[in-house]
Amino acid sequence: MKTETTIKWDGEDHVVPLSMKLVNAIENANVNLMQMAIDISAGGVPKTSLVATMYSIMLNAAGCFVTSQEVWDAMIKSKTVEITGYANAAINDFFPETENPKSKTTKRVKKTKR
Repeated sequence: MKTETTIKWDGEDHVVPLSMKLVNAIENANVNLMQMAIDISAGGVPKTSLVATMYSIMLNAAGCFVTSQEVWDAMIKSKTVEITGYANAAINDFFPETENPKSKTTKRVKKTKR
């Protein structure tokens, strides 16, 4: 996980310190970050209320005090692609993609006869 990220709000960049404390604050607000990451990676669109909650908590951590209602209001005026963008940008910083080294050996699973 990175130590900070920059997110936009109202035309301004805000630096958000990424920490376990922030993750706890988001998840204690009933936003399951792992589930949101899975939904996005499967091509789904996360629930706007959860994205608004997550984004407002992140903005508050950056010193930009907005409510989830204000974020939600801005999101519903935007396109679906932008809603996914809000979530994607934040989620990617919590769960960055990592390369999985390819195994040099291949294991085969033996089939048992029944």
